Amino acid sequence: MMVGNNALLVLIGLLCTLLGGKLDVQAISDVHIVLLEPPSFVQRNELLQGKMYKDQGAFSKVRDMAMLHRSLLEQSHNNILQEVFGAEAMERKLYSYTYLVNGFAATMSSQEAAIFRRIPKVIRVEKDSKMEKLTTYTPTYLGLPYKAWGKTSPSSVGGAGEGIVIGMVDTGIDPSHPSFANTTSNPYYNPKYFTRHFKGECEAITNEDQQSFCNGKIVAAHHFAKAAKRSGLFNPTVDYDSPFDGDGHGTHTSSIAAGNYGTVVQVAGMIFGNASGMAPRARLAIYKALYPSFGGFYSDVVAAIEKAVEDGVDILNLSIGPSRPPRGVATFFNVVDLALLVAVKAGVFVVQAAGNLGSSPFSVVSFSPWIFTVAATRHDRTYPNSIILGNNSTINGLGLSLGTKGTRMQSLVLAKDAARNYTVEEIALEECQGGQNFEKDEVEGKILVCTFTLSFLIGRASVKNVEATAKELSASGVIFTISSWMQGINLHVEFMPVEIPMIIIPSASDSKALLDYCTGSSLKGLYEQPSGRIVGANARYSHETPRVASYSSRGPDPATFNFRAADVLKPNIAAPGSYIWGAWTPHGVDAEDFEGEKFALLSGTSMATPHIAGIAALVKQSNPDLSVSGIASALSTTAIMRDGKGSSLLTEDLLSPKRSDLATPFDVGCGLVNATAAMNPGLIFNAGYKDYVRFLCAVDGAAGEVKRALGKSCASIGASKELATNLNAPYITIAALEGRLTVIREVMHVGNSTELYEVSVKVPEGVSLEVSPSIFMLDCKEAQRLEVTVEPSSSRRKSTPSFGSILFKGSHGHSAQIPVVIISTSAASGKH
Repeated sequence: MMVGNNALLVLIGLLCTLLGGKLDVQAISDVHIVLLEPPSFVQRNELLQGKMYKDQGAFSKVRDMAMLHRSLLEQSHNNILQEVFGAEAMERKLYSYTYLVNGFAATMSSQEAAIFRRIPKVIRVEKDSKMEKLTTYTPTYLGLPYKAWGKTSPSSVGGAGEGIVIGMVDTGIDPSHPSFANTTSNPYYNPKYFTRHFKGECEAITNEDQQSFCNGKIVAAHHFAKAAKRSGLFNPTVDYDSPFDGDGHGTHTSSIAAGNYGTVVQVAGMIFGNASGMAPRARLAIYKALYPSFGGFYSDVVAAIEKAVEDGVDILNLSIGPSRPPRGVATFFNVVDLALLVAVKAGVFVVQAAGNLGSSPFSVVSFSPWIFTVAATRHDRTYPNSIILGNNSTINGLGLSLGTKGTRMQSLVLAKDAARNYTVEEIALEECQGGQNFEKDEVEGKILVCTFTLSFLIGRASVKNVEATAKELSASGVIFTISSWMQGINLHVEFMPVEIPMIIIPSASDSKALLDYCTGSSLKGLYEQPSGRIVGANARYSHETPRVASYSSRGPDPATFNFRAADVLKPNIAAPGSYIWGAWTPHGVDAEDFEGEKFALLSGTSMATPHIAGIAALVKQSNPDLSVSGIASALSTTAIMRDGKGSSLLTEDLLSPKRSDLATPFDVGCGLVNATAAMNPGLIFNAGYKDYVRFLCAVDGAAGEVKRALGKSCASIGASKELATNLNAPYITIAALEGRLTVIREVMHVGNSTELYEVSVKVPEGVSLEVSPSIFMLDCKEAQRLEVTVEPSSSRRKSTPSFGSILFKGSHGHSAQIPVVIISTSAASGKH
């Protein structure tokens, strides 16, 4: 791994000459990630293919080997750094990566980075980039109690997720939360003896901190902030230099994945039922790499991922992602995705959020086929409330609050009519952001009518401030109206719990009706004191068809920075992500409306992702022999595109809120997760590390990149002429169909007895599609090769995507379905 001294000195001298002999001192604080030729530890050891460790002895042996390999690679990294930086080398270095990838992170200028790029065995130098957060009823909604939980163990809920470790790369955790308590009724045993394959621990701070974090439910806790600190953005007062969560996001996602069963949700003095994680008996391993002040950096995230995999997590949850596709030959070759590829080789199932960039094509920010990408849907729970006016009319609204006391009508007062200071702009008065602007005598004991404006959406005004204003003025409640131009906009306030009666009227016409009533347009023109009473919100379950949330990022999967489509389906699956109750830290700043609370109701693909992480833990627990791709396949082939009433899944459009189209695989991947069916999938599609390498070899212009990044030439593994479409994935995506194409798939039967499968197809528009064989019988663990032949059927080129599916129906009740996506086609050849 070492570079010859003379050659390196000549290289440095040459580069300095080319750069005019000057280094960019001002940019010296930039962090760069330098990747070297493989092998990392996992790449070097084929014994880590698939399941990591068979027994304690094997684990100890692997651990010792990893430590030796780490010391050798770290020394080689130090030697290279010392040749370039001399005595500053160790000060410049942040991390050595040795377990999943071979490389290091260090501070350097762009000119110094150019020096490293010319060093032999350096395969890539990337400037560090930012990562972002992609921010109780759902267990019942997804059919977990008495169904999926019952399939994981004889004791049902008491064992759901037992023996599985879910790693969370996020903003940390609040270990004091009851969702993570080591309960006395069903205690978690000592983490030192937790499981044969996991040997994580809590980082050393103090003995007290270690005990509070590693309590049996939480079995590891670390934080990674070297790049964050070097950037100058790290604020220890807010960001916490420990695994503690000062944001709230990590605590929330952790509780969705594996929070304790039956934790009471109490917010603003109201009880909203009980919360539970998807796998309530799974353990949590915490790897904090994101922070409230700024998000996070690739270099810290890669260090967190390496530690999680080395510790032995089973599932890795990433409710984080980049803001845009990475540059390079293909999106799949960024340092995070390469590290995750090797994590999959080590037997870790990786699940990542699709992103919150909205409903435009190519907006997904999770790219590679070895990563399981999650879209977000809205479930059918709402919290409607209403106001009954003095003229006996009722106006419906939304809100999380109690109603006004009793049945007595309360007087209504417009904010502008109670103003103390008329020098304040009327619109600012109507936002009700401070009690100093109002006469208390005009408001006390009355319902204050305020206006919800754009300021609430951009953070210049808040519902919490309105609540404080109402309390200061002793108002009996608050009504929000909206103007006509706000009609249809997602207000994101319908589920903010407050301690006083409050309602928002999301309809512009209903808002106008209330304002007309308040301004005296009453019967016969006679003035009467406007009055009303607020009826408090109760949870309502509409049983409406699930919808893909408007913020959820969509496919196709961008293969390149300039949005060329890949032969990969993204997202892979959908799960509930809107208005999800989860644990919260009272110190959290991610949602100021829940400041000081122990629970929060949040939305995002961040919330959808841990649903899948927890359900994947249940699938792994029920089917311990399934490979990583087998878990992905079980979730994918059993997902549903229709709800329980047979209605197709729908979508929301970010720019057209009233628009509602049928969901496609670009919205939901294979469909909405079906937790119960995933426990017993019947057929699975297996793919391993070498299959993913072959896929990369099929990417245009990527053969050299594969050799440099993974240490294998495409020719050496027989992948010189491989087709990307032949990756054995539980979907078929063809970015550009040019003439007749035969796609290969292989299914394996994982049922308990011999089963006969019949194949039926839904043909995408503009093509013909045949599957051979169309009927086959398989014994347990027996595989069947399939040939799927697709050909354009139109005489004209088709540039709009079309969608179909292949259904495998088993004689013993198993059913597996995969989507078929044709993004574009050339003209038909005329041969049929």
